Amino acid sequence: MSTATAQSRRVQPNDELSDAKTETETGTETETETESTSVLVISQLFPPESMAGAHRWEMLLRNVPDSVESRVVCPQPSVPVGEFDRRYSLWSNERVDDVPVTRLFTYQPTADRSNLERILNHVIFAVLATVYVLVHGRKYDLSLIHI
Repeated sequence: MSTATAQSRRVQPNDELSDAKTETETGTETETETESTSVLVISQLFPPESMAGAHRWEMLLRNVPDSVESRVVCPQPSVPVGEFDRRYSLWSNERVDDVPVTRLFTYQPTADRSNLERILNHVIFAVLATVYVLVHGRKYDLSLIHI
């Protein structure tokens, strides 16, 4: 095989990449595709509760780019204790500042919480949130869990 034949058969692996780079540098390729990302946020506290920085999740999700679709899974509001009415539905859907929120049932104490009531509050929510993720988890690209 001659040298000229061997050189003509060589494939330069970066030819396609360098052509795309040249097009981008010259400005002929201006449109870019943006993919939508879906995020599931599971949090023990979310507004209207005011404890432990619950408002931070709301502010974060309100200010994410439009390409991020988010949903929050949280319990019915119960902190500070006695400030909210008790709810007995297994789940409810609502929107808080254009953020879809699914509220799951959990134990809601009416007076100062004892250790047993705290455990019930966290365990019941954790079990129901796990079931929610098992059923709906494949719809989301990312899950953030904060308890």
